[in-house]
Amino acid sequence: MLAYQNGQLISNNYSCLQIHTENFENHIRSTLQRTTSQPLLASGTTGRVTPSEYIHLLNRVMVTLRTNYMQPQKVARMDMEKRSDILGEQKQRLKSDLEDLQARKKALTEKAHELAEKYEDASEKNEVHRPLTADDKHSGTQSH
Repeated sequence: MLAYQNGQLISNNYSCLQIHTENFENHIRSTLQRTTSQPLLASGTTGRVTPSEYIHLLNRVMVTLRTNYMQPQKVARMDMEKRSDILGEQKQRLKSDLEDLQARKKALTEKAHELAEKYEDASEKNEVHRPLTADDKHSGTQSH
């Protein structure tokens, strides 16, 4: 489950959270990094390799290929898909947040205009209904 908390994306899934906290490129590199190397095979000129030894060698090569090459690529692909999904969800959420903020801004701007108009109307009414002061009586006009 993904959620925002204090402006950060959080997750109950540790591996998902780990993907977000470390540099993603480094995460993928470490996933694809090989820790073992393939030994060189040499065949002696005196000995003959039997079909069962070839089958055994082929099986070992296939297991090595699966565990050291294909499995890390599968994990990296799944991590990239997960990252893509998370970023897509985050993009949608940010778009929605932006639309909400724009709507709030518009409403606040409209409210500010209404309040400004009410303030002007109230100021004009206050000027009209303001009693004349002694200074106004001497000059014959009302001050604005």
